[in-house]
Amino acid sequence: QIRSDFQVLPELVALFTEWFDHDLQEYKDCFAGLSLADLSSILVRLEVYSSLLNADTLTEAPCWIETIRDASQKGVIDFDASVRLQEKSSMSLLASLMKANAYNVASMQTTKTLTRLRRYGSMLSNGGSNKMSGMWNETVDQPLLKSLKFSLQQISLPIFADRFDGSSDDDLAATTTKQQLAHVEVLLKNIFEWRSVLKDFDAVLGEDILNFLQTTFIVFLSSTNSQNSSSLVETTSMSSSVGAISFQRIWALIRTTDWLERPEWLIQATTLQAASEVYIADPALS
Repeated sequence: QIRSDFQVLPELVALFTEWFDHDLQEYKDCFAGLSLADLSSILVRLEVYSSLLNADTLTEAPCWIETIRDASQKGVIDFDASVRLQEKSSMSLLASLMKANAYNVASMQTTKTLTRLRRYGSMLSNGGSNKMSGMWNETVDQPLLKSLKFSLQQISLPIFADRFDGSSDDDLAATTTKQQLAHVEVLLKNIFEWRSVLKDFDAVLGEDILNFLQTTFIVFLSSTNSQNSSSLVETTSMSSSVGAISFQRIWALIRTTDWLERPEWLIQATTLQAASEVYIADPALS
């Protein structure tokens, strides 16, 4: 039977901290910090899986991070042990998902879950050393960016809905268009969730996103203007159409960046700026 203080992370860390304080030399000679990392990684994985199931705490830092971080700062878990712990917990989980191509970028809940999990790594390492950052970048971040890039490329061609939920009186083309717009909007919103997490986001995806909006999304919106279905264009105002509302939401994402001010992306920025004048009624938002 496993002792109770080996089943709860704070109690486990407290036990090793007591050993660390009582006999530092013996603690180091026994490589106790590595043992603590291995034992902790099991409990951390349990904590991670449990917390990820609780959508209400998606933006909160879990207690186990503070416990491990305090132990690391004191030296109870040294740097090598901290690396080992991350390799066996949050890093390994994300890496396995990337390797198996198991991340559905169109899922909002999955995206929130995975971005939170990635932030755990940053919290644990307090920004991290070059070695730790390099490990995260190679193992998780670059495969993630590749996955996001691929998901964007997949919608560079027309998207056809699997089924239509409109009534028999609905115009089929209008229903399809609304589903396409909704898909693009959700996908881009999920992709942007990673911008504050992945440091190479702008360099890897910025131009691709602008190119997609310029060459595919704007052209798609223009084609919807010729569809006369009342379910697609509900008013005579261009800025109130379904397509315009979708553009306005995506435009709000782009405005959180400095992409439109970058000289290397001037062509894309000019096109999008012109589109904003058409699809956004309030000049202050364009």
